[in-house]
Amino acid sequence: MVRRCGSGKVLVTVLFVTGLLLCSDTWAREGPYYQTSLMTRVTRKLVRGCANTAFGWCEIPRNIHIGIEDLDPLTGTVVGLVRGTGQGIVRTSWGLWEVATFPVPIPAEYRNKVQPEFVWQDLFD
Repeated sequence: MVRRCGSGKVLVTVLFVTGLLLCSDTWAREGPYYQTSLMTRVTRKLVRGCANTAFGWCEIPRNIHIGIEDLDPLTGTVVGLVRGTGQGIVRTSWGLWEVATFPVPIPAEYRNKVQPEFVWQDLFD
């Protein structure tokens, strides 16, 4: 008599293993023994380009927020609006460039040229 494993047990096992893999932090580690693969760098460039293209406009409220914190509310809003518009155009343009050239290693090693890498990245440090 052959006993079949229920589909519920298989599903629970798959979800458990997936959860363990997602909770693992080995994908985020850096060092001499944790080299990033070519596919990882290509994919990161594509994701970064898509995110910067879609969220380049977020430079405006980000820079207004930074301007209000550094200066007073009126001056910070004006300076942040001007600076954010310029940086938003640069970020969106660079994002379009990265999406168009994601399989090509330009710049070298698929490095990022816009800082921070994502528009919201340095606000949570």
